[in-house]
Amino acid sequence: MKQQFHWRRYRVMVMQVLPISCIFLIFPFLYVIVVLLQICGLSAAIGGAFLSIARFSSYYALLIFPIIAVGSSAELRHKFKKILLCGRPERAIAPTMTFNRQMT
Repeated sequence: MKQQFHWRRYRVMVMQVLPISCIFLIFPFLYVIVVLLQICGLSAAIGGAFLSIARFSSYYALLIFPIIAVGSSAELRHKFKKILLCGRPERAIAPTMTFNRQMT
């Protein structure tokens, strides 16, 4: 039971999960801040316009989620780039020959 946890094994998974969880934490956070300020005494007229924007900002997380998922996974990112390039092959740089001049 007392085994050491190796973070290097799970580094890729952590790099995929962190951006996704940040999205789902940041967007609702705007709404929470506005409601908290209204509870603390901010008038409803001042925060009303921003409150309607902040209320619907949590839905933007669902729209941004596929983009972040593709960006955080290396395999999906490679496939997505291949689709966007419309099947064009990547250009390869051909090796060149260099000639050494002999000084006489």
